Amino acid sequence: MRGKCNKCGCTHDNPCHHPEHGCCWWVNDENDLCSHCAIDEISTDPTTEHCVNYLYALTVKQPYASLIVGGIKDIENRTWLTNFRGRILIHAAAQPYKKIACEVLNSLQYANVFTQNKLSTLNGPNGSIIGSVEIIDCVVNHASIWAEKHYVPFKPYNWVLANPILFEKPIPAKGRLQIWKYDKGLSQIDYMDNKK
Repeated sequence: MRGKCNKCGCTHDNPCHHPEHGCCWWVNDENDLCSHCAIDEISTDPTTEHCVNYLYALTVKQPYASLIVGGIKDIENRTWLTNFRGRILIHAAAQPYKKIACEVLNSLQYANVFTQNKLSTLNGPNGSIIGSVEIIDCVVNHASIWAEKHYVPFKPYNWVLANPILFEKPIPAKGRLQIWKYDKGLSQIDYMDNKK
């Protein structure tokens, strides 16, 4: 549901943002008070930005992008540490991995997808924003079957993911490296209504 915060004036298209908590969400049924005004810890933090006109996004190759927003893959492996916490859009890269999905996944990962009856997620769309997820931590050697393990000289960081949302319709977009700002078509994204 659309709304407008009676304290800062943020809306669905111009949310507030905090580096650890991500974008704001409605805290009441009237949708006239956002979390980033209602929660003292966030509202008094000088890093809180009110009424921004962008969301953060991360480009991930298929089939991993669909596995993340489908609630199967709970880790994103990167060679760099991130301090980002909060909700982030998942953009499926224009080009998937060149191997077929069963060659990209190891046997445990493939079995996990198969037993959850989620094989259809291995053929998701490309070149579009397909959902969102929360980054809740960044560690090494996580216990998840999706976590790449640390060994010298390779040190992957395991970004711990939670609360995925799969969008009904993919939003065409061009991806970028690293975490990037997406500032087009925010009205198509129901991130404020979906926050739990």
